[in-house]
Amino acid sequence: MIAFGPVPSRRLGRSLGINNIPPKICTYSCVYCQLGRTLKMRKSRYGFYKPKVILSETQHKVEDLAEVGESIDYLTFVPDGEPTLDIHIDREIDLLRSLGIKIAVITNASLIWQEDVREALYRADWVSLKIDAIRENLWHRINRPHRTLRLAVILDGMQEFAKLYRGKLVTETMLVKGINDSPTNMSEVTEFIARLEPFKAYLSVPTRPPAEKWVQPPDEKTLNAAFQTMREKIERVEYLIGYEGNAFAFTGDVENDLLSITAVHPMREDAVSEFLSRAGTDWPFVDRLIRKKLLIEMGYKGHRFYMRALSQQRSSEGISPPKRKEATMGKPIINYESLIRITKAISMIRDPEEIVLITVEGVTHALKVKACTLFLFSAKSAELKLAASYGLSDEYLDKGPVSSLRSIASSLEDGKPVAIFDVADDPRIQYPEAALNEGIASILSVPIIIGAKLIGCMRVYTDLPWEFTLNDVNFAQAVAQVVGMALEMCRINKGLKDSIDILKMMRDPKSLKFKRRTPYEGVPKSFTSEEMAKNSA
Repeated sequence: MIAFGPVPSRRLGRSLGINNIPPKICTYSCVYCQLGRTLKMRKSRYGFYKPKVILSETQHKVEDLAEVGESIDYLTFVPDGEPTLDIHIDREIDLLRSLGIKIAVITNASLIWQEDVREALYRADWVSLKIDAIRENLWHRINRPHRTLRLAVILDGMQEFAKLYRGKLVTETMLVKGINDSPTNMSEVTEFIARLEPFKAYLSVPTRPPAEKWVQPPDEKTLNAAFQTMREKIERVEYLIGYEGNAFAFTGDVENDLLSITAVHPMREDAVSEFLSRAGTDWPFVDRLIRKKLLIEMGYKGHRFYMRALSQQRSSEGISPPKRKEATMGKPIINYESLIRITKAISMIRDPEEIVLITVEGVTHALKVKACTLFLFSAKSAELKLAASYGLSDEYLDKGPVSSLRSIASSLEDGKPVAIFDVADDPRIQYPEAALNEGIASILSVPIIIGAKLIGCMRVYTDLPWEFTLNDVNFAQAVAQVVGMALEMCRINKGLKDSIDILKMMRDPKSLKFKRRTPYEGVPKSFTSEEMAKNSA
């Protein structure tokens, strides 16, 4: 359903939503998103629907609403994902002008650094920009952006947009307890928003079931402090912390209306009851939709909410649910190719330092993940000692000793791989807060075993929640086995007693500046042909 509502909006009155993005494609996977975790992260823009289809669907909806006396204040691009991912949004805004209704766009602003995106947004009457944090680590923790996005570039794009935009520019800052509600963050966010000179700055908290169960709004004292901080430098500041009300529109098609609204706007139980009353039906109708798996029920802060099932949204839009292999780190053929490249690079080396560095960087690039680390096991201290890392900050690496008894212990005790889907909600994570601050969402840990002896483990980190598949695990285990054999050969050649002794030959892994091309890009370029011949001899 492309056009839905109108729904009651705290900012726009009665807003007819335009869903120009299939569910749930976005540049972010915000922890508080009312539609759940992002199904497909992307940064490149695409034409998901033809502009004339957007116009036709919206026009029909407007006409249906007019027949039953429903008013509309705004046509609002507020889809299941990021609206500016739609490469045709400029054309769609131009076409919708013919309906004579003001047009709004609610965007997370992640693509506003692109000139064509700014040009498209200039056409709208009202634009809302999301600004939850201006520190990189907090931004990663709360918004969980596409791995190639850069916050500094986005912030610059917002300032460029604000200079030329002539409509009503507003901002929205969503506060989540313990993440971005500190006085320091609010002061920094306020300073930035003030430079944009918005018509109004909104301060909001989660009011519907969030993507992550642990998400909570800040307390009243913290919220008030944040409000007062903004009011000191911004003329108009308003809360978005109350329930919008139950004035959801009804056109006569009760099932279609209810499902189209709950596709992007979860409805509270009392709102659904009032909607059913206006439609002349009763609660068993909702029970039937739940049994048919068209609607799902969930609780949040003492209330029941109803949302359209995402799998049904994909089917109704003619979009097939993503195949399992498309949600993995890489298709099997890519992983086999990567394994060959990494193995070939490792086979040319006798230096353990180069082996571990090539492994962690190569795995990170080959699988297109956030980071990779390699630890060696010390039986004496029962700790995992860092041998190499790629993609993680010094702050995270310095978080404390990694205990083999507490840190994803079963991957060491049982010699089996362990996949952590949510680092924030898994007791096996030794330092969950540090992981969240680093922007880590999921971890795969695979043991490195030589014969029957455990010598260490390799870990893969993602910045989005990731359901690791058998193909993912098999690839990681294969690489771990290869690097384990290479390290064992180094140990034998150096006459060392244990693999952990290899660390004594190496420099601090955090201080290493590894400049070579990764194995995934080819043989390291700093190797001369003579060195290759010597190493392979």
